[in-house]
Amino acid sequence: MHKYIPSYMLNNKLSNFVIKMSKKTGLSKDWAYGFVRGYKAGFNPRQMHIRKTLSDGLDVRMPIKDGYQLFTSDDFTGTKEIVTLCQQIAAEKINNPSKYYEFNKKKKGFLLALLNGDEILAIPEIINFAVSKQIIDRVTQYFSSIPLLAGVRLWWSPPNNSLHESQLFHLDTEDQTQLKMFININNVTEQHGPLAFLPATHSTERLHFLSTRALYQKKYFNYRWQDDEILSPENKQHLIKLVGTAGSGAFVDTSRCLHYGSRENSYDRVVLMIHFQRIDAPRLSNAFFRIPSNYPLLSSLTKTQRLVLGFTK
Repeated sequence: MHKYIPSYMLNNKLSNFVIKMSKKTGLSKDWAYGFVRGYKAGFNPRQMHIRKTLSDGLDVRMPIKDGYQLFTSDDFTGTKEIVTLCQQIAAEKINNPSKYYEFNKKKKGFLLALLNGDEILAIPEIINFAVSKQIIDRVTQYFSSIPLLAGVRLWWSPPNNSLHESQLFHLDTEDQTQLKMFININNVTEQHGPLAFLPATHSTERLHFLSTRALYQKKYFNYRWQDDEILSPENKQHLIKLVGTAGSGAFVDTSRCLHYGSRENSYDRVVLMIHFQRIDAPRLSNAFFRIPSNYPLLSSLTKTQRLVLGFTK
């Protein structure tokens, strides 16, 4: 029987309390997140050590730099099969609204989850792809630690003419660093409302500028920025839009790279998101799911792959 990592490593209650108090007292985001990470790591040093040790000496031919890495459908074995599978799921669910995930009842209409949370357990092909060595090595090298597969979603962006919430520039706030792997399931042009982001270096520089105007420090939790606040003449040249054929995509550190998506698209866009976090992340992905200890796939996986799925060995 496989043993799951301790529940306190995955509990968001402490994180939410500390973050709430930091807002009230004016303490910084770095302090709040650092405190929670220290608490989690301090109560499970063995798990932290194992994950760090297994990452040492890892040689990745094309490491993720500046918070992102673009890829094509040919860069990872099995991508085309995953795209075909997701296209079939999307076609079935988009045409049958009763099959949309419960999550959508509370979600914005421009971004809907066709596949989310525990639903992924019924599709081991996606889990097996997500923990494949070709992907995990890149994520591990970026974190300098074996990551946690924190969640999987199949997103659908229907045509819309809205411009609010995550359609505006923002950072994700689960941690100070994390990685999301976005795979275009259909061909994506600018008319499909692609994910758009600034590399981490340019995002940090712009946020530093905003902090001097007392915007960033006071409103760093779930804050949105208008284009004219972020896109200086120089930054416009560095904005990356995730357009391309089905199977293309990118790893993006959505905690460090300012981004938006699903903006005023004229055509449907479907994208598979695979979310990786550090094991001591202050907040877990809201797409998080637990793998049952008797899940059939586990017996065929390596120690590292089981660690990625949240098991201690």
